Amino acid sequence: VQPGEDCDDGNANNADACVAGCKAAACGDGHVQDGVEQCDDGNVAAGDGCGADCQLEESEVVAKAGQNLTITDNLYAGTQASMVCIDLPVVKNSPVKGVQISLGITHPWIGDLVVKLFSPDNKTLTMLSRPGLNEVVDDGTDCCGDSSNLDKAFPVLFRDAGVKDAELMGNGIGDGLIVCKDDGACDYKPTPGAGPGLNFSDFVGIPAAGTWKLCAGDSGAGDVGTLDAATLTITF
Repeated sequence: VQPGEDCDDGNANNADACVAGCKAAACGDGHVQDGVEQCDDGNVAAGDGCGADCQLEESEVVAKAGQNLTITDNLYAGTQASMVCIDLPVVKNSPVKGVQISLGITHPWIGDLVVKLFSPDNKTLTMLSRPGLNEVVDDGTDCCGDSSNLDKAFPVLFRDAGVKDAELMGNGIGDGLIVCKDDGACDYKPTPGAGPGLNFSDFVGIPAAGTWKLCAGDSGAGDVGTLDAATLTITF
């Protein structure tokens, strides 16, 4: 710990107890601390979906882990049928106020990946679209995106107030290194690229009840991964 640092835990992971700038994590700093905070919207005001204690207000959380679903290599063609999906059943049938999702994926070469969230009425948000590649059409063609990796042991969070643009996932670390683990970037805002949707506000106002689907597809040959876990949080 150097002068001016509150802490230094030997990494740059913004989701643990020592965040960017080596400052001690605190509710209201805009960084979601894993296992402690459910949310952090950069303030400690109540009534905005994220409470003064950084716990979600009026919410339903649906989590699936240990799914170990193979993301078929080079199959993605822009459709849900060309992806592998985790079903996330929501019980409460109130209108949606906000959505965020955390996912655990193991996959080399993240530039192959497209990740989408489908609501029960099939409204679609493309959360991640082949980071590092400016694809023209959402059909699995073109080559090649970022070469860094994802590991299910280091899940990534997607929310509209995310710290980093999903299109920039993995930039600066390169082949063989792991997003979140090696760059401390674990908190993302969705970037649809050529895919459908804008952000999580697309779902605001729809009835929440039913089966939501978190789906992942692979657009490049030679790197096979698995979709292992997803946690969907809906606020009302």
